[in-house]
Amino acid sequence: MASRISKVLSLVLALLAVTGTARTAAAQSWAITPFIGYFLPTADIIGDDVVSDPISQQSTVMFGGRVARMFNANWGAEFSLGYAGSGVEDSDVEIDGSLMYFSGRALYLFPSSGRTNLYGAAGVGYITRGGDAWDTDGIDVDGKNDLALNLAFGVMFPVGEMMKLRLEIEDFLYSAKFESGGFESDGQFQNDLMLSAGLHIPFGGN
Repeated sequence: MASRISKVLSLVLALLAVTGTARTAAAQSWAITPFIGYFLPTADIIGDDVVSDPISQQSTVMFGGRVARMFNANWGAEFSLGYAGSGVEDSDVEIDGSLMYFSGRALYLFPSSGRTNLYGAAGVGYITRGGDAWDTDGIDVDGKNDLALNLAFGVMFPVGEMMKLRLEIEDFLYSAKFESGGFESDGQFQNDLMLSAGLHIPFGGN
């Protein structure tokens, strides 16, 4: 009897070891996430302490992609690129422009018993602006590129056997200051939100 119990326990331990190894191997994989979303700046980029009518970045649709590398079941690293056709505006005038952002961040998947995952991310972002709003008649503007703190929180829902629908709210925190000719704005704290939905597609392995 003791011998049979010992054999059963040995078999169970062997199966657990194989399962754990398989889960670790599966976790150490790559993933890409094409996404579409909405760029939502929450503060003026040039305030009324400098101009009579504050100037703000436009809210608009955005799209991009992410590439992630998971090192185990919880931790990974992720790089993102996004684009939005966002110009500037005050109460009377709108000028076309564009905005691109890059980010590199640590990614943490909270422990889950199922295939739905909550996650958080933190890292560094870089924002660059272009278009007529920032280069009109050959007059360039200094300060259109900014380094930012990048924070994000999201959830991934299973879609089929491997892919997941990924919903995320992302935040870029930084100070924007501009110079052009004799004009110089004060630093304005920016809190740019990006709401997105994408398709998380894993591939590769160890």
